Amino acid sequence: MGLTLWELLARSDTADVQSRGALADRRELEWAATLRGDGTSLERRLAWDSVDPGRVRAILGRPGSGCSEDPWMLELGRIYGATPQSTARVFETATDACRSVFELSAPIPFEEIFSPAILDARQRLQGRVGTASRRFDEGGKVALERSLLRRLSWVTAQALLAHFFVFRSYSPARVLSDLLDGLQTPSHYQGFLRQLQRGRIHRFFTAYPVAARLFVQVIDLWIDATVELVLRLDADYSSVVRSFSEGTDPGRVVDVATQVADMHGGGRTVQILVFESGLRIVYKPRTLAVEAAFHNFVAKLLEEADLVSLRTVRVEDHGDYGWSEFIESSPCEDEAEVERFYYGAGMALALVYALGGSDFHMENVIASGPHPVLIDLESLLTPIVFVGNDSGAAPGTIRASRFAMDSVLGTQMLPSIKTIRDGQVQAIGGIAGRANSNGTIDVTALADVNSDTMRLQRTRREAPTGHNVPSLAGRAVDASDFERQVVEGFSDCYRALMQCRRQLCGPGGFLEELSGLPIRFIPRHTSLYASLLERCLHPSYLKDGIERSIQLDALATPLLREGQRPLLWPMLAAERRALEQLDVPLFHVRSDSRTIELAPGRVVRDACEESPVGRARGRLGRLSEADLNTQVRLIHSAFAANRAVGFKVRSASVAGQPKVEVPPGGFDGTLETSERIGAALARQARPGCVLHWIAPTLIPVARRYSVQPSASLFDGACGIALFLAALHSVRPSTELVEVVRRVVREVGDLDTNGAGVLNSRVLDPGAGTGLASVALGLIRIAGYTDYDDALEGARHIVASLASLDATDWQQLDLLSGAAGVAFVMLELHGVVGEDYLLDCATRLGRYIVEQRHVDAATGLRTWTTWRGQPEIGLAGTTGIAHTLLLVASETGDDELREAARESLEYDHHVLRPWLAQEDRPHDREAAYVLGAAGLGTLSLRCGNDRRLVNRAIAATLATPWAGGDDFCSGASGRLDFLVSAARDLDRPDLMQAARTQAGELASRWQAKQARFPRWAGFEHPGLFQGQAGLGYALLRVASPHLVGPLFV
Repeated sequence: MGLTLWELLARSDTADVQSRGALADRRELEWAATLRGDGTSLERRLAWDSVDPGRVRAILGRPGSGCSEDPWMLELGRIYGATPQSTARVFETATDACRSVFELSAPIPFEEIFSPAILDARQRLQGRVGTASRRFDEGGKVALERSLLRRLSWVTAQALLAHFFVFRSYSPARVLSDLLDGLQTPSHYQGFLRQLQRGRIHRFFTAYPVAARLFVQVIDLWIDATVELVLRLDADYSSVVRSFSEGTDPGRVVDVATQVADMHGGGRTVQILVFESGLRIVYKPRTLAVEAAFHNFVAKLLEEADLVSLRTVRVEDHGDYGWSEFIESSPCEDEAEVERFYYGAGMALALVYALGGSDFHMENVIASGPHPVLIDLESLLTPIVFVGNDSGAAPGTIRASRFAMDSVLGTQMLPSIKTIRDGQVQAIGGIAGRANSNGTIDVTALADVNSDTMRLQRTRREAPTGHNVPSLAGRAVDASDFERQVVEGFSDCYRALMQCRRQLCGPGGFLEELSGLPIRFIPRHTSLYASLLERCLHPSYLKDGIERSIQLDALATPLLREGQRPLLWPMLAAERRALEQLDVPLFHVRSDSRTIELAPGRVVRDACEESPVGRARGRLGRLSEADLNTQVRLIHSAFAANRAVGFKVRSASVAGQPKVEVPPGGFDGTLETSERIGAALARQARPGCVLHWIAPTLIPVARRYSVQPSASLFDGACGIALFLAALHSVRPSTELVEVVRRVVREVGDLDTNGAGVLNSRVLDPGAGTGLASVALGLIRIAGYTDYDDALEGARHIVASLASLDATDWQQLDLLSGAAGVAFVMLELHGVVGEDYLLDCATRLGRYIVEQRHVDAATGLRTWTTWRGQPEIGLAGTTGIAHTLLLVASETGDDELREAARESLEYDHHVLRPWLAQEDRPHDREAAYVLGAAGLGTLSLRCGNDRRLVNRAIAATLATPWAGGDDFCSGASGRLDFLVSAARDLDRPDLMQAARTQAGELASRWQAKQARFPRWAGFEHPGLFQGQAGLGYALLRVASPHLVGPLFV
């Protein structure tokens, strides 16, 4: 059945349909799962649309089937022929007529099957454009038809492949048939084609009526969109020649690039036309008025401010569509041009930031010699609309995200990364977006297309690099070495905008010129729409429109998190209608309005916080030296995150640095320094949003960093607040405790929807970087402040985690995975004594035990923690094993204890050379997260391995202290371990060693020579990564009787 669920609900003839209860039950459960909730979510969803649940259930129980009288089935009969004989003749004619559309070097899956559709579309198109087609030669026409061919293949390939696999499985019978037909070399694929060409194509579309409908729809929309393109080019040809070809006739169109942008508004998309003369122009099926106004404004601004010019783009606006100059990526001639490029990139960043622009990622910036050129300027005035709380995040977290969106980070021009899958990352920033970390990406794609061995295969391909990075002498030039130029360009242009903002905002100014123009609004990230469209082309969802409708309704999930029907609820139906015709949803907001226009006569009033022009006017009015300093700090933060990789860091160079003398009485200086660090961090916590501590945040699965608000213990607000709470317990301060209380209030609501937080990947589950880390931070804060709300917040978060299914958690380790959740449950149990926590920790422990694998070299069972390999340390297998030991010690569970001991035996096998070399104590790194300090800390906590503790002490003392000062891999983490060892083992010599080194660290910080080599040029505020961790370590040395170990 090709009709959608919503079409069936709107029809009166479905009132008394025969319904099957079991089918309705299954579909109700699938729908509830799609909405990530239970039956109440579905009930609320139907109530907000005023739909009768009983009628919905009746339709859900209706079995689907294709109907030969459906309009799309009749149309397919016209295209392919109604009988097997006529179908065979149609294929014979169409195959000969369409040979030029097929490319042997780049076959499109099952392309031969679509030749009748291509021929029919060609004839219908020619009938509508007439003589206007003269502007295209054969190559141009073929390029357009291949775009249709790709689209038809995309819609049907998954279902056709499933049929081909079934066909191929009946090989013996098929081979005999081929031999009887006289074929000497039987072919699975050719045999499959012959069956379809002899009439089985109708059986295929009958089995997949949704595919049949989409197939016909794609053809109709392609014809409409292509008719517009051809007629518009013919009508505008003279003006195009004047504007883009300097009056010289460029000839006919010989090629068309069609896969350059998403499709909107009925299969319409940006296309690049190539003429006989070599001229290339860009056709955009939307207004280019914003582009025209922007380029005129930039030219005037830079001339008046006497700044380096930015390249502007020639455009020709025709209201509903327009033509644009094609900007080709080209290399720089020398390093001076590279410097000019990045200075210009900083200027462009200032312009986009000042006007409230976003979405200027790697695909929307072109490196043209020394010029960064912005394209797709509809993103320049971005309306701010709150679609829904998909993350379950706390209000404070949402405010912090809003702050980030309103900063230079929101432009998406700065270096940033996107996690793809399995730890793969891709850089996407407009200024510095490049390939992923190793230049390749793993994808699932068809191999051996249109052959007997055609199959889906996981393969490694070169990652997309974009054209936004300048090149010199054949090599891309990374932005990291030109951070200074970016900042200078940004600052100079920012100040120029400050000087002329009255002209910009006043009568006749640039903003008034933009008044009334339509501004694009795409409610969600286009990758979400793309993945949803791809999923809904699975054969299971092409058999019945109801099944596909259920999948598409995943869009309702974030809106259903609201307590009442949200203002934007009507937008859901408009999004669905766009996706049903395979478009990426796109709506408009008039630049001087707060109303979203969904379709003619359908609007959502007051949906935007302010009009796009009003937002830009407000942004320009708030430009100041203070704001400039804030944005420059964020620029440095983004570059620092782009450089950082993993937990480990090379030692900081001390060459050329003056030696810092430890002052007499280093103990007192240590506490004073900790206080000064705390005061500085408290000042950064602005009223109303303490999560303004925005800094590079670790993405554990990728071991890379991204600048974003974080509540985690590792590098976010909870970690900083924990340090401030500990400092308050030593040196009481109303200022510090108020900041701590604000953090608790703002992150405490994370418990309201733990599933949402984890599903949306806002946080992982772990005790260092994840949701459990927030609970751990709150537990520790409660211990230092007696602040009951902190403990209550921790209880709610842990309860939320306890209700979730751990099998969905990919990571197992202490910092980011299931072991971290079990550890925090034990910590909370030690405070509140609730027995269910031990039960949950035990269940998690047993789940972790089930995930072990056998190491081939030793025959011992352990875990893979990073890219399929075991990793020794607090963040690796050792942390997991010790967590199981802690659970076993509380519960007496022998299974967990034995699993932990076996894994630790594996660890000892790996560590044996290190443990044996007493005279070479620093062969193994002394770091906290993946080194000796962490190993020693774990062993102290569990009391299970005195030899390892002694070895870790020796390594910690002998390893040079010339590296970083952070907690993760530097001196602060080592100090924490030494203090714990000194107290637990009654070793005053270790306490004295810690005090000596703490004095040096304190003096270095006071002299502004603290070493954070991972964050060169940027002060990270975090606990494991930066200032708060250093402050905590110094505080622990100064007051070991009041301040406990940081983590375990």
